[in-house]
Amino acid sequence: MNLLEVGVKIKQMRKKNKMSQDDLASQINLTKSHISKIENGKATPSLVTLSKIAEIFDVPMAWFVIQDQFDGISIVSKKKTQ
Repeated sequence: MNLLEVGVKIKQMRKKNKMSQDDLASQINLTKSHISKIENGKATPSLVTLSKIAEIFDVPMAWFVIQDQFDGISIVSKKKTQ
């Protein structure tokens, strides 16, 4: 999950719904400054915050974090012991 991508998606949904940062902040009990930091990738939204934002925009929470491309995936597995 890229924090900037999450923030860009939040900003995209906010603008699509014609909301200001103040509007969104007041609905989820945060400051406008914190919303700005999330949208600019300088702060990480908590799961509770992301859940509230998803609910406001009527989208699944996963929409904010699922990447369109899966480049650079590495799979780590635990070594089996006998």
